[in-house]
Order: sequence, then C-alpha cells, then structure tokens
Amino acid sequence: MGVTRFEREYPAAVGASRMFKAFVDSPNLLPKATPQAFKSIEVLEGDGGVGTVTLWTFPDGGHYKQVKQRIDALDNDNFTCKYTMYDGDGILAVAEKGVYDVKIEASGNGGCVYKFAAEVYVKDGEELKEEHVKDAEERGTGLYKVLEAYLVANPDLYA
Repeated sequence: MGVTRFEREYPAAVGASRMFKAFVDSPNLLPKATPQAFKSIEVLEGDGGVGTVTLWTFPDGGHYKQVKQRIDALDNDNFTCKYTMYDGDGILAVAEKGVYDVKIEASGNGGCVYKFAAEVYVKDGEELKEEHVKDAEERGTGLYKVLEAYLVANPDLYA
C-alpha cells in the first residue's frame, strides 16, 4: 500500500472560532446549507466527539454514493481536527482510506485560514491519478467555501 500526501490552505472571511464550530457541526449544517449536495449525514455511533462515525450519503445520480467518516482527534481550543474517510467511492475507489488533519487559524484581517493535510492510503495494485486528487481537492474546497458563504450570510450562527 502506498501513501500519497498533499497539503492545502485557503483563506476565509469568517473568524476561526466560528469556522471551526461550523466545521465540527458539518453533519448537521451541510445538509441544511447544501441540500443539493447531501442526501443525509447520519451519526452511526458517538456524540460528535472523538470516535464518532458518520455516514455521508449523496444524492442519486452523482459520481458519489456514500462515505463514512470517523473523528480521530478533536481539539476545540486550538481549532484542530483529525478524521478518517473510508468505505466510500470517488477517491476511495482506489484507496483504503484518507486521513485528514485540519487546522483553522486566525488571520490578521478578522478572518481565518483553513489548512489541511491529507494522506491517502492507496490500495495495493491501484494507482492514485492526478484526477482523483484534483476531484477530492475541488470537493473539499467547495464544501469549505459553502461553509464560509453560509456563515457570512448568517452572521449570528456559531457566534
């Protein structure tokens, strides 16, 4: 099994605390903010903290059907989270799992910077193509931008 790592960061016009709270609450927030992108996000076990497993189900007819997410580490004081995505499609068609480290830092302009590092554990005999990485990045960036736009439009949410 091979491991591919990539890192990205994105600025946002929302404070770090609000963005992190929204990020952690994404199983509740994302289906409301983007019903066209999520059929449901169901908690299979846990209370939202470390060890929580959720099943993300996407609308019929798309390239993605579902994926599971497990929270591996969560630090509400330092705005960091580590989670694993598995049992899914998309990039997970060629990978056993993806492990993501997220850190949201305050920026000097009242906004924040969303930083993440991903390690994709490619299955033996499979190849992680650039298109897989690009698609995963675009989806991740899109969800982050949706959270940002939703928070800007709803300034009291997670305040």
